[in-house]
Amino acid sequence: MTLLFCVPYAGGSARVYRGWQEWFANDAEVVPLELAGRGTRSAEPVAPSVRAAAMDLARRVPERAAGRPYILFGHSMGSLIAYEMAAIIEDSASDGPCLVVVSGRNPPQTRANWGMTLWS
Repeated sequence: MTLLFCVPYAGGSARVYRGWQEWFANDAEVVPLELAGRGTRSAEPVAPSVRAAAMDLARRVPERAAGRPYILFGHSMGSLIAYEMAAIIEDSASDGPCLVVVSGRNPPQTRANWGMTLWS
């Protein structure tokens, strides 16, 4: 069965994906990833950058996947982390993900205009 590694949004914890385990029970094994400084890893220091968070989580994936096919999913800030994780894993000797799914974020090749407002 394919593994679905899920990276939460900024301020979220792995707990947000708890319900997904039931929803995907017949199709994938959901593996919520916990960011340092959140949830079960709240005693650890928060990663200082998206890249550092991605490196931390990317180290956990190949061992857990153990050669099984897997997908990376991230939402909002988690999408940036999942994207970086895929690049880190691809650059290592480990097997990369079958698919990277991102939501709630513009694509990496598109510059965001976060400072703009609708009424300016």
